[in-house]
Amino acid sequence: MMLMSIFMVIYSVVIYAAANPVEGWTTTILFLSVVFFGLFGVLTIIIKYLQLLVNLIFRRKHYNYESIEKLTK
Repeated sequence: MMLMSIFMVIYSVVIYAAANPVEGWTTTILFLSVVFFGLFGVLTIIIKYLQLLVNLIFRRKHYNYESIEKLTK
């Protein structure tokens, strides 16, 4: 999705430079593309952080064993 946002920025600049775009379209698309790029960047960082926390919690050992002694009667 971040790549799509970058593509939309490039596309809107090309349309603005090469053609006669609808008034206000270029600024709206540029603004939305930059905002969504930032949003996806922040969500990527949050998801990576949560993934790290989940891995640390579920891979943690609940008990530490010093030694195991066999009991015989």
